[in-house]
Amino acid sequence: MTMLKKLPEEVLNLWNTWEIRGMLLVSLLLQIILIIFGSRRKYIARSWVRIFVWCAYLSADLVATVALVFYLGAKAIQQVAVQIKQTI
Repeated sequence: MTMLKKLPEEVLNLWNTWEIRGMLLVSLLLQIILIIFGSRRKYIARSWVRIFVWCAYLSADLVATVALVFYLGAKAIQQVAVQIKQTI
């Protein structure tokens, strides 16, 4: 949390506005990379291709999970706000 306090206000506002969309775009980009390079790793013996595909595979899984957590967290906060408004 202290790391986020060091970022400029504009960056924080941008992240708060685009966090879920940005994560989904990154996930889509990683999936496209896997589609393009996934089958080529069998035929190209270079180690950088294998490492690149492996990193893209692990990152795509991580990004999708984090995006889902952000989305569900935002939904939970909205539901709590609605419940508070109803009780007032």
